Amino acid sequence: IPHILTWASIWELPFGRGKRWLNNGAASWILGNWQVSWMLLARSGQPMTVTAGGDPANLGFSNYSRADLVGDPDLDNPTADEWFNKAAFAAPVNAFGSSDRNIIRAPSYWNVDFTLQKNIPIGGGRQLELRMEAFNVFNHVNDGNPNVDITNANYSKITGMNGRARQIQFGVRFVY
Repeated sequence: IPHILTWASIWELPFGRGKRWLNNGAASWILGNWQVSWMLLARSGQPMTVTAGGDPANLGFSNYSRADLVGDPDLDNPTADEWFNKAAFAAPVNAFGSSDRNIIRAPSYWNVDFTLQKNIPIGGGRQLELRMEAFNVFNHVNDGNPNVDITNANYSKITGMNGRARQIQFGVRFVY
């Protein structure tokens, strides 16, 4: 995968006791000791090889062969119903297949997770953490990998997704 970007950050908000703003009074207790954190993962698509199921070279075992390349596999506007040009490949006959490895790219992927956390000091180095965590916070749908077996009915189609839909959870943690 040629391009991968991972960015994770934690930011402690500048409010509350010992901080730059609102460092005393009731406002410092309510608005102080908050943390925001996030993690971004973005990557280009995974390389894939178009295969030919069965035993096209008549070796007595199956699922080892690549398809023959007979055209241009790229489409101007790929969709989930046809991710690459199906007509660019053919089943080999008494051969192993002529297409190169990894000439198709699966869809790219990106996801952002987010956390909001309130730290409540209890004393003696202990604290209570109130957390709200959102996974896939933007609810972005990442298409799955296309089917690359030319003998499959779903050949060149994307029938699933990578990752999950948005999930939000709340938690309490006691740190001692």
